[in-house]
Amino acid sequence: MRRVLYVLGQLSDQNIEWLITQGQHNRVSPSTVLIREGGPTDMLYIVLDGELGIYVSIGGQEKLIARRGAGDILGEMSFIEDKPASATVKAVTDAVIYAIPKTVLAAKLEQDRDFAARFYRGIAISLSYRLRESMEHATPGKEDVSDGTIDEAEELDPTVLDSVYLAGMRFDRILRRMMEQVR
Repeated sequence: MRRVLYVLGQLSDQNIEWLITQGQHNRVSPSTVLIREGGPTDMLYIVLDGELGIYVSIGGQEKLIARRGAGDILGEMSFIEDKPASATVKAVTDAVIYAIPKTVLAAKLEQDRDFAARFYRGIAISLSYRLRESMEHATPGKEDVSDGTIDEAEELDPTVLDSVYLAGMRFDRILRRMMEQVR
């Protein structure tokens, strides 16, 4: 699922317009490192196109632990905690990313309490769903018993679901505008 939808679903159209004007879009080629494990994270990223890999260092070797694509948000954990990155993020394919400087976003969050409340709620929802997914994948036998039906406990919260459609439209609008600027 597009994790950015959790954030965009909480923001107003005015907040979205602000985000579009404050960030920058970039094309990155395979192997381009956006975030380095243990290093500072100066940007919050949204993947517009392509695929990025999440790598951790284990015994001196880089191990791919996840892949992220269009609609995923990256760097939010370091942004929230103001701690070094817990993983390296680099392009697996040619990709287009949207980046907003951490300092610009932090200033907006400090000055605009309504934006801050909406933004942080969206990030909290996104991180909560990511944690739930991680826990499900880490539970032995959990994946083996699925018959393809959706368990009531696995459904999205109705308040989140209500905002996902609107957020999807917003993401598509952002994607169109950013991709036009890249061409």
